[in-house]
Amino acid sequence: MLNKDIRKAFQICKLAAERVYEAVTSGEGKSKNEPRPIVRTEDVAKASKDMFHSTIYKAISCSTSYQAVLLIALGGLMKLGREDGRFSVQDVRAKMVSISDASGDERYLQVNWLDFSDVLYMVTRLGEVSLG
Repeated sequence: MLNKDIRKAFQICKLAAERVYEAVTSGEGKSKNEPRPIVRTEDVAKASKDMFHSTIYKAISCSTSYQAVLLIALGGLMKLGREDGRFSVQDVRAKMVSISDASGDERYLQVNWLDFSDVLYMVTRLGEVSLG
């Protein structure tokens, strides 16, 4: 697990460095007065955020309708920011139903038919998959 985390950290740093270099060579960089481009903390943070959003977009775009609604529901619940950072499978199912009802799209309306065990299975399978 540690090797995977280190590789991910290096990928983020590489992406940040590539973006700084590209900005400087195109004349858009802030480092014109400096002899060499400098990768700053905010460059790494932006690269990390962009990489995360890219991974989520890829996961959602390659998902079935149910999986996409599940990922969106989990994101919505995480945004609410509960004190303990946890929510139940019932919360996830309720959020999925809410999203599917609000969409009005026929392919998402079938989410209403999912029961507790279906959602639990989907969440368990999601936990077994690495999106990175």
